[in-house]
Amino acid sequence: MAAGNFGFAGIVTEKLTEENYENWKECLKSYFKAQGLWDVVTGKEAKPEDEDETSPKYQEWMRKNAMALHAIQVSCGADTMSKLRGHESAKFEWQLLAEKRYQPVAEGKYVAPVEVTSEITEYRTLYKAVEQGDWNTARDFIRNKPDSVRAKITINGDTALHVAVMTEQINILKNLIKIMLPQDLELQNEMGYTAFSIAAINGFQEMADKMLNKNPELVKVKDHHGLIPIVVASLYSSKEMVRYLYKKTPHEMLTPENPDRSGATLLNCLLTDEIYVPDLNHLYHKKLRHAEAQKILKCIIQEIPKLSNSELERIGLNKAIYDAIKNGITEFVDEMIETTPEIIWKKDEKGRTIFAHAIVRRQENIFSHVYGLGAKMRIAVIRHDIFHNNFLHLAAKLSPPSRLDRISGAALQMQRELEWFEEVQRILPPKYMEEVNENNKTPGELFTNEHFELVKEGERWMKNTAASCMVVATLIAAVMFTSAFTFPGGNDEKTGLPIFLEYGAFLIFMISNALSLFSSSTSVLLFLGILTSRYAEKDFRRSLPTKLIIGLFTLFFSIVTMMAAFGSAISIILRKRLNWIAIPIILLSAVPIGLFTLFQFPLLVEVLICTYGGSIFNKPKKSPCKLKIN
Repeated sequence: MAAGNFGFAGIVTEKLTEENYENWKECLKSYFKAQGLWDVVTGKEAKPEDEDETSPKYQEWMRKNAMALHAIQVSCGADTMSKLRGHESAKFEWQLLAEKRYQPVAEGKYVAPVEVTSEITEYRTLYKAVEQGDWNTARDFIRNKPDSVRAKITINGDTALHVAVMTEQINILKNLIKIMLPQDLELQNEMGYTAFSIAAINGFQEMADKMLNKNPELVKVKDHHGLIPIVVASLYSSKEMVRYLYKKTPHEMLTPENPDRSGATLLNCLLTDEIYVPDLNHLYHKKLRHAEAQKILKCIIQEIPKLSNSELERIGLNKAIYDAIKNGITEFVDEMIETTPEIIWKKDEKGRTIFAHAIVRRQENIFSHVYGLGAKMRIAVIRHDIFHNNFLHLAAKLSPPSRLDRISGAALQMQRELEWFEEVQRILPPKYMEEVNENNKTPGELFTNEHFELVKEGERWMKNTAASCMVVATLIAAVMFTSAFTFPGGNDEKTGLPIFLEYGAFLIFMISNALSLFSSSTSVLLFLGILTSRYAEKDFRRSLPTKLIIGLFTLFFSIVTMMAAFGSAISIILRKRLNWIAIPIILLSAVPIGLFTLFQFPLLVEVLICTYGGSIFNKPKKSPCKLKIN
């Protein structure tokens, strides 16, 4: 066996992937226990800090830690190994993998097996005819055996109608419906699915519509798990089918008064699969779906307080809440806090509250609820997770790419990260800035490590922008300086004064020339300041953006005044002959101004808003929703 494969093959059955974390963890855990390394991995056998490095006790702990560390690294595969490189603690790497725990792949569409066995060979002809779309043969078979239209013709208890749906034989389905009784459409297979449920799972809306026309009660038929078709469809992410069935399903089946809790289960599925989130590409459909989702939310949210803890666990309420935070669905979180205010104290398996998740996911609108807690805010914000991260540690972590990508430019992204860190720091006691987590890092150290690459990218972005603008500003300054001593029309030989000194256009020329020279020189100095900056982390918060704002503004102003000086000079020179030519030339001088406005002015506006446009956090005197916390 090759050396590269022996490592994980000798410890675990297969290397770590996104699908096998739980099995991989249990296998490696057994290995640690067998080798006497488990206490080191869990931290029960701590590093003997008070021992000399040459002592046998210290050396034994280092040996065990190295063995455990090696086992983790060779068992997780090359891709994950690259992310763990540099850590010296087996306990930290074990907890890091737990924190980034891999989730199982989502299930795809359900397609029931259709194998025909010897027990049902008498229906083989019917099965083959339906599967192949041969209605003539199927019709003849049914005429000879009328009960076969409702008989179970596969090992899974599927009827001919089930098979027609699974094989997408729409013509067979239409003909079967014509000769079947309405109650025949409610027949279920061994898994408890009607043909209508299978159509709902796979998103076969036309088939579902045909069956509903025959029997409108199909939307109420539950499977063996007590789930109605709209819930089953949501479990399999059939988004369009869910929207279709929502219009067809009686709303009383989704109300809190309904004992089967279908509404709560549906709500969880809608949030998990982002069916709640409207399609932003079509405004009409966006508003329609959002209104429908709001109706579902208002209707179902009242049911939550009536459920027991076990029922809440079964329907996955916590996951629904965290998915809502991840996707920024503030309406759901608002309603949950108002209806069930004690939810702000609940923790997930990592020991994190909804406010901790809001920080990790950078959802400022959800995090802003903390300001409405009053005196209880001090208690809510001093929580730690299982890795001993306080809120400031979480704010020190790099934002998810989905949130960072909404901001253009690495420098502005770094500015937003600093705004989050400073805001969380402001509401925490000062001592929390010095706390260390399981990796023995303070929030400041963690922030530096997490944002090292972003700082470098921000520095490159700032320098490239400043260098490009500085070239333009330097050219303008040079031209305007030369123009200050070269007047249009020349000087009078006797007096040495400009010939057109008495004309109003000449005054405009001189003033515009001076303003352009001063503003371009100022711009050069500011861009030079950006290029020579030390680029510390805090510089991205105010110092660098302010220099960029003033530099861009003065550059824009210098271009405008330069064009004004040019236009006035043209009008002076051509004042007595071809005077009409001056007008189009002056108008064309507006082209550079327009181009600068088109390409650079949006950047100026964005930097200005990000720096001086107010806080991203909503800090009302009262919380956006009324919190009644006992």
